[in-house]
Amino acid sequence: MVDEAHERSLSSDVLLGVLKKIRKRRPDFRIVVSSATLQAEDFLRFFVGESADHGGTGSEIGGSVGRIISLEGRMYPVDIHYLEQPAENYVERAVKTVFDIHSNEPDGDILIFLTGREEIDIAIELIADRAGSLHPKAQSIMPLPLYAGLATEQQMYVFEPSPENTRKVI
Repeated sequence: MVDEAHERSLSSDVLLGVLKKIRKRRPDFRIVVSSATLQAEDFLRFFVGESADHGGTGSEIGGSVGRIISLEGRMYPVDIHYLEQPAENYVERAVKTVFDIHSNEPDGDILIFLTGREEIDIAIELIADRAGSLHPKAQSIMPLPLYAGLATEQQMYVFEPSPENTRKVI
């Protein structure tokens, strides 16, 4: 099983290439590729190869090689905010935006997308440091990390209800 396949790297691409070669010699070999954001048809076409039937004849993509299985995830309403100008330091700007939203928007948690664990850890630290400067009567703020390397129970913590008078920043 290859999990988090959308986190592409040289190592994961080589691994998938090796698995494809193994599959050619061992058709009974089963490969599971999973990802929350994966373009599944492209990966299935990669494993099917050019010689296999993958469309045009009315058959389902993948033929006898593979299938795409989609699982519905949790759905939450989301408002998206964009900057009008590029930011010199986008992690710092994301943290500033968290506090702008926290000060000016109604209740609701805040979700920030960053590119990796290091940036997430930096943002969590910056938010925690600045949260101490909020007005004592203001709603508190709780920064929580979320990335694939976290233990499952830590990942699930972001789905727990926020404590009273607290906004989560994930």
